[in-house]
Amino acid sequence: MKRIIYLAMCLTLTAVLSACGQKAEPSIVEGSTEEAQVESEEIIEGNVEEEASEETSSEEVVTISHEYGETQVKVNPERIAVMDFGTLDILDAVGIEVGALAKGGTMPEYLSVYQSDAYVNGGTLKEADFEALNEYAPELIIISARLSGSYEELSQIAPTLYVTMPGADYFNEIDQNVQILKQIFPGKADDLQKGYDEIKTKADALKADAQQTGFNSLTLLANDGAFSVYGVGSRYGMINSDFGFLPADENIEASTHGMEASYEYIAEKNPDVLFVIDRSAAIGTEGAAGAATLLDNDLVNSTEAAKEGRIVYLSSDIWYLSSGGFTGTSQMIDEVRTALE
Repeated sequence: MKRIIYLAMCLTLTAVLSACGQKAEPSIVEGSTEEAQVESEEIIEGNVEEEASEETSSEEVVTISHEYGETQVKVNPERIAVMDFGTLDILDAVGIEVGALAKGGTMPEYLSVYQSDAYVNGGTLKEADFEALNEYAPELIIISARLSGSYEELSQIAPTLYVTMPGADYFNEIDQNVQILKQIFPGKADDLQKGYDEIKTKADALKADAQQTGFNSLTLLANDGAFSVYGVGSRYGMINSDFGFLPADENIEASTHGMEASYEYIAEKNPDVLFVIDRSAAIGTEGAAGAATLLDNDLVNSTEAAKEGRIVYLSSDIWYLSSGGFTGTSQMIDEVRTALE
């Protein structure tokens, strides 16, 4: 009897322990599974959100209005073709990489690093190499006045943006270009603004000093044995409006190519300062008479500018090819300032 009772008690205890074990085990597994599932869902959801955010960012575009309409431009494009040296100068100054440019013609010395084979030759400032640009497959093409006639054809290759070549309203036009670039490259906005502010401050200081002298000036573009002059409102009018020199002639016709002039005209106007740009040197015309040789005659030598040593030969590759940039404009200001020394 005692044995039967003992066996019954053992069986009962075994059943209780078995039941307890069954209840505890599912509880642990169930909790772990739910926890893991929640964590897994959170990780997946987070990754999806991050990927969606990155995708949205990479596909962000901005609409740029310019002389030829509106262009949808990808924000922070990586494959850029620049067919304007002033814009290339600005991008170079703030560390924005380009892959293709106008390497086919003369290039300013300070931008000569871009002659490297690492960069695609997109043609010249006046004639694009459509095949090379198409093969490069840019995300953005930037042009200015010299390539304006090719705007439609270039737009078939990639979004094409027309920027102003700063001239008569020099600093306002640079500012317009800078504001456009700030929209396309928001991460470089502060650097772009700083670059503009620095050259504007430098120009304002020159203007104040030049105005104190009361000097008038004449700007001359020499071109293989001939020359033309520029005044207020012209391509090189910044010498008067932004750099502070009075015009030696207020009635010069404002035009892209200047007003044809003679030696007698220069002697008659008798400028205090004569600024000279040698176009032939800028574009590499072989056998052309240099500007210094062209102006070495009795009529020019009779002027106040010649007598006082104030004939200033400007860096033609900058003034003729790449005005409107940060580095180039800084050098332009330095050259003009030599007339005050």
